[in-house]
Formats: sequence, C-alpha cells, structure tokens
Amino acid sequence: MELSPQCSWVVEPNGHFLYISPKYQEAVGRSLHELQDAGWAQVLHPDYREKAYAAWAHSLRTGDIHDVDVPVWYVRFQEYRWTRCYAAPCRRADGAIVRWYGTVEDIHAPNAPKAIWTN
Repeated sequence: MELSPQCSWVVEPNGHFLYISPKYQEAVGRSLHELQDAGWAQVLHPDYREKAYAAWAHSLRTGDIHDVDVPVWYVRFQEYRWTRCYAAPCRRADGAIVRWYGTVEDIHAPNAPKAIWTN
C-alpha cells in the first residue's frame, strides 16, 4: 500500500528504473516504459530539464545524494507543480552502489487544505 504523499522509485546503478510508483505514473500520465532513459525529464518544465538532468547524472557518477526541487507537469491539475526529487544510493560493504532509492513529492502547496472524501 502506498499511504505516503511521496511516490517512491528504484533505480539500478546505471540509472535504469526498476520501479516507479503507480501513483506517480498516474500523476504525470506516463508509464514506467515512457519514463525510462531520459523520458522522466519530459515531464519537467523545459526551463529546468537540462539542469535537472545534469544533477541526476552527477549523482549517478559520484554517488552523491540527489535532492532537487523542480516543476513537474501533473496531468490531474493540468499545470506544473513544484516537486521535490530525492534519492540516496544503497551500497554494498565495499562501497559499490547496488540500487538508488528515491521519492518524488508534490511540494507546490504544502500548506493547502487536504481534500475531504465525500459520498
């Protein structure tokens, strides 16, 4: 069950997605297949794509924690919303990265009222 407002994802050391939360795929209107390779950057605001891609490439290359805020297109809202993308590597005892575990969280309006379920 995905109870957190954050959407999770798992990536191989080379950047290939193994898993992206179905909640995120629905939010951006793209499948896991469509988000592979540089497909994930296509949901970012064009003004931020190059910097976001460079930041992720840097983390993959160096093993540094990835923590960026970037506008992402959300199909449900039909707008770009500020989103925090965070990832940390999981390492073997020898320091080699075996996976990256990350989250994506809509931070556009963190103090907005929560939706109320109605029948």
